[in-house]
Amino acid sequence: MASRLLVDYLAPKNSGHGVPELMYAVIERGGRIEMRTTLVKVLSSAVTLGTGGSAGRVGPVIQFGAGFGSFLGRLVKLPPRAVIVLVGAGVAATVSSNFNAPIGGMFFAAELILPEYSIVTIMPLVIAATVGTYTSSLFLGTAPAFAIPRYQLTSPLEFLSYIALGFACAGMAVLFMKSLYKASDLERRMSIPGWLIAACGGVIVGGAGYLLYLTTGHYRIFGVGYAFIADTLFEHRYIWFVFLILAFVKIFATSVTLSAGGSGGVFAPALFIGVATGAAVGGLAGLLFPEATAPPSAYALVGMAALLAGTTGASVTSIILVFEMTRNYEIMLPLMICVVIAHFVTRATYRETIYTEKLRRRGIHIGHDKSIPLLNVFTVGEAMRRDIVAAAPAMTLKEAEVHMEEAELSALPVIDGRDVRGIVLYTDLHRNRAAGTVEDVMREAQISISSDADGLSALEMMDRQDTDFLVVRDRGHIRGYVTRKLILHKYFEKRRLLE
Repeated sequence: MASRLLVDYLAPKNSGHGVPELMYAVIERGGRIEMRTTLVKVLSSAVTLGTGGSAGRVGPVIQFGAGFGSFLGRLVKLPPRAVIVLVGAGVAATVSSNFNAPIGGMFFAAELILPEYSIVTIMPLVIAATVGTYTSSLFLGTAPAFAIPRYQLTSPLEFLSYIALGFACAGMAVLFMKSLYKASDLERRMSIPGWLIAACGGVIVGGAGYLLYLTTGHYRIFGVGYAFIADTLFEHRYIWFVFLILAFVKIFATSVTLSAGGSGGVFAPALFIGVATGAAVGGLAGLLFPEATAPPSAYALVGMAALLAGTTGASVTSIILVFEMTRNYEIMLPLMICVVIAHFVTRATYRETIYTEKLRRRGIHIGHDKSIPLLNVFTVGEAMRRDIVAAAPAMTLKEAEVHMEEAELSALPVIDGRDVRGIVLYTDLHRNRAAGTVEDVMREAQISISSDADGLSALEMMDRQDTDFLVVRDRGHIRGYVTRKLILHKYFEKRRLLE
C-alpha cells in the first residue's frame, strides 16, 4: 500500500516496471529522465520488495543508473545523442555490477535501450560495464552470481528435450506477459480507491505465499526469488510438477503485485519462472529417459535464459548474461538452441515484448530491430539526376513556371553561373505575379550538397532548409540535383534487396 501511495502522489506515470519508461525517454525525449521520478521508483520498489511483493530489483536499479546518466549528461549540457549514450552507459554499469557480468550488461543496454549500434555508442557501454563490474567486485568479490556444478550435454538425444523446453518456455513467456497486462487492465477498470486495490493485492499475494508454505515448507514467491534460483540451479529439491506449480504461482503473484500498485522489475521474476519451468521439464524428461538426461538443474539453467529471451526479446543478452552469471560453458549448445526457439515461438505468438507492450498500450510503438541503417549506405550521387533544371536570377516568372511544369517539379534552384543562390517555389510564383523576375521572389538558402554525402544527410539538410530539392556539387561544379522523392526511391530500392 505504501508503495502505491508513493507512486500515485509523486510519480503517477512511473508505476509498475520501469524499463518501458527508459525506452520512451530515449526515443521520444532525447534521454531526459527526471531524477525525482527515479528516486521515487527506487524507494517504492524497496518498499514493495521489503514487504514481500513479488517483483525484481533489476528494473529499479537500471532506472537509477539510467537516471544518473541522464542527469550527468544534462548537467554538462550535452546534446541529446550524447545524453542517450550516457543513459545506456548507466544501464550497462548497473546490470553488469548487479550480476558481475560486464559483457551481458553491455549487450542489455545495446539491445534494449539504445536506438542504434555504432562504435560511438558501444565504446561508452564497454567502459561503463567494465568500471561498474570492477567497482562491484571490490565489495562483493569476483564470484559468478550463481555458483552451480558443471553441467553438460549427456547425450545427443537430449537435444529433443531441450527443444521441448524451448517451446515450453515460449508458452510460459506468453502466459507471463498476458497475465501481467490482463491484471493491469482489470485494475484500471475497477472503480475502487487505489490504496484499497493495493491492500487487496497484498492479501492475495500473502495468501498465495502461505499456501506454498503449507505445501512446500517455503515462501518461495515473496521478494526477488534469487534464493530459490540459486538452490534450484545447484540441486533440485522438488518433483517436476511442484516446479511447474511454482512457475504458475510466480506468474500470478508478480501480476497481482505490479497491477495492484507495487513497484519493481520483471527481470528477476522471468529468471524465477524460467528456472522453475526448466526444472519441471528436466524432471519430467528424467522420468521418461533416465539414462540420457542431465539433472533437472541443468534444464533450469537453460530455461532461465530461454524465458528471459522470450519475455524481453533480448536473446543475445540472455545467452551471454546467463553464461557470465554461471560460468558454465559446457551447457551453452543446448542453451543457445533453446533460446532461439523460445525467442521466435514467442514472437510468432505475441509480437510485443514485456517492455514494449506497456508502451504500445499508450499508443507508442518502439521497434527494436537494429537493422542496417539503409539511409546511410547509399550516397547522394547514387540517387541524383544529372539533367538539372534551374532558374536564372534574371528569368521571368512565366519562364520559371514553364520550366517547373515541363520538369514536373514544385521548385527550382536559382543558379547564377556556378553560384547556387537559393530556390524558387511554385507557390511563390503565384503569390507574386506582380514581381518581374525570379530574383524578386526567390528564397536564399544553402541548398547544395556533395555527391559523397549519404541519404540521411540529404534529408536532414532538406529539413533544415525547408525544401525538397538540393543541388549536387563537387569541387565547385554542379553535377545534378536530388529530391526527397529520389532519396526515398533509392531507400526502398536498397530495402527490397534485403527482403
